[in-house]
Amino acid sequence: MSYRPRWRTGALLLLAALASGCGAELGAPIEIQPIRIVAADGAPAWSPDGTRIAYFHSVGSVNGISLVDTAGVVTQQILGGDWGYPDWSPDGTRLAISKGNIIYTAQPTGADLQAIATGGYRPRWSPSGSELAFQSFDSTGTGRIAIVSRDGTRLRLLVPSGIESWREPDWSPDGTRLLHVRYFPYWPDSSSRDDIFVVDSTGHSEQRLTQDFSVNATPTWSPDGQWIAWSKGGTIWIMKPDGTEAHALIYGDEPAWSPDSRRIAFSQVTGNVVRLYAIDPATLRMRQLTR
Repeated sequence: MSYRPRWRTGALLLLAALASGCGAELGAPIEIQPIRIVAADGAPAWSPDGTRIAYFHSVGSVNGISLVDTAGVVTQQILGGDWGYPDWSPDGTRLAISKGNIIYTAQPTGADLQAIATGGYRPRWSPSGSELAFQSFDSTGTGRIAIVSRDGTRLRLLVPSGIESWREPDWSPDGTRLLHVRYFPYWPDSSSRDDIFVVDSTGHSEQRLTQDFSVNATPTWSPDGQWIAWSKGGTIWIMKPDGTEAHALIYGDEPAWSPDSRRIAFSQVTGNVVRLYAIDPATLRMRQLTR
């Protein structure tokens, strides 16, 4: 599966919020016009040394993986085509990416592409760099977490026991646990829902971190282990690893922590484009990264 931006829902939510505060009569119907996005940047991933960010870039029909320095000055496309979800190896020598349901690794220049696994996307390196976790689906469309060695051997699956799907895995900094989203297609009130869970690396000892009817997505652990960032209804939130102290930061999607855990890169709709920004969760100071 190729990269599919998650910001469309957030953009509509923002439009609805703006419309509700623009003088419309109470109870009057609000007509939401779709946004025609002409350019988009998404799925940011920091290099281990904190100097570069890999991301998906699209302008019209031209797509690819690009790099930008963290000052937001120099950009460089390293791969053209429908690639998605880059992630840096802990030693900074490889990028994991996906295209057409195949997991690849490559040098940060885009050279030396190697196919690692099939049937998945959104790969994430383990802290040791020895394995990758990624999202996979079975023949019924149920999401599963797959884990494979960096050379493509020793593939194993964490399979849900019920009707839920497990999606969007991310490793804890010590490599013992997996943060992920669980999609429940049929809840007792007939609503579907997505909540965030943690399990150990074998798929057991689960802990539920959210329990609401929002669209919870793209959870990621801070490298210092102190916080989890995720997207909830088109807004960036953070919480402690036990689910406490949850609070919203800013409108946006697809959060990614810097290596020093002091900044979060994310995507945000601005007019008819989607750009990358970085925010300091402590001060809420924000800086634009791509233009």
